[in-house]
Amino acid sequence: MRATRTTTVVGAGVALLLTLTGCGGSEVAADGGTGSKVDQASVLDPSTSNDGLDVMAWGQTMTYADGLALTVSQPTGYTPGEWAAGTEGHTNFVTFDVTVMNGTSQPYDPLLLMTGATSGGVAASEVFDSEVLGTRPDAAILPGQTVTWKVGYGVADPADITVDVSAGLDENFNSYDDVFWQGPAA
Repeated sequence: MRATRTTTVVGAGVALLLTLTGCGGSEVAADGGTGSKVDQASVLDPSTSNDGLDVMAWGQTMTYADGLALTVSQPTGYTPGEWAAGTEGHTNFVTFDVTVMNGTSQPYDPLLLMTGATSGGVAASEVFDSEVLGTRPDAAILPGQTVTWKVGYGVADPADITVDVSAGLDENFNSYDDVFWQGPAA
């Protein structure tokens, strides 16, 4: 009897996890918040095929259907501080601003937001540098508030950078669609 109950509880837990992480993503819109997908032809280089992905130009804002809006500024070169971590193996470093405007009806936890980057066909390394870049916010962003912070990466090729932003889960526990910004550093 105990094995059956344990199996049932574990199975229910797995089903709940799959439901929470696998349910459809939130629809996104560029700058309009209408809930429709971005017209990729207006954003992408026509020679690049990125069907189904949300790829933005630096500085463009992606607004999800619930009102959460993300912007990534064009990366610029920077020199890491003496105590920066994540600099090993890199000689090129960039920083960019991540801006979150909470147009939803609920507080948004910025710790749910994750960034990743590639450059020159290889993974970039996130640089943690509170001396130069400061720290990311750890307090909830209330509805109507906008918060901006700096993120740094060690990159292979400053002329070829792609930043992937995952905003985490919305208030209904649906995954926000990942959004990509790409292009050269300034």
